[in-house]
Parts: sequence; structure tokens; C-alpha cells
Amino acid sequence: MNKRLELMRFIIEKHINSYHTHIAEALLGIESISILRLNGWEDEIVHSIANNNELSEASKKFIQNPSYGDGGMASAVRIESSHN
Repeated sequence: MNKRLELMRFIIEKHINSYHTHIAEALLGIESISILRLNGWEDEIVHSIANNNELSEASKKFIQNPSYGDGGMASAVRIESSHN
């Protein structure tokens, strides 16, 4: 995972003309994957909370300081609302 951004830059630069032509589709495809992963993670957190399972430190930190602009804040609100 440490080289992921470097690899993505390489792929984008190698295929820059395709990205120019299909930038909306490329970004929306990445966003679709991100949404699926965020939903899966959110479901897992809600399930953990409902079953009184300990959350990971990363999950605790995320809920305390959710990200903005990527669905993180909405996800944190849904998580908090699910058990209140």
C-alpha cells in the first residue's frame, strides 16, 4: 500500500491521453469503489457497536475526527445515530 500513490501516478502518466478523454468516468469509477468500501466499513462499525465489540483505534479516531468531502462525515453521523 505504501507505493500505491506512486503506482497510480505512473499509470496515469503512462495513459494520460485516456485519462484526458475519460476523466469523468475514471474519477466516478474510483468514487464508486470508495462508496462501496465506506458502506462496508460503516456496516461493520455499526455491527460492532450493536454487539458491544471493541472498535479499532483507527475506527475510534475516525469517528472522533471524521473526514470531510468523501462521505466520512455523513458516515460518522449515521454510525453515531445508529446507537443513540
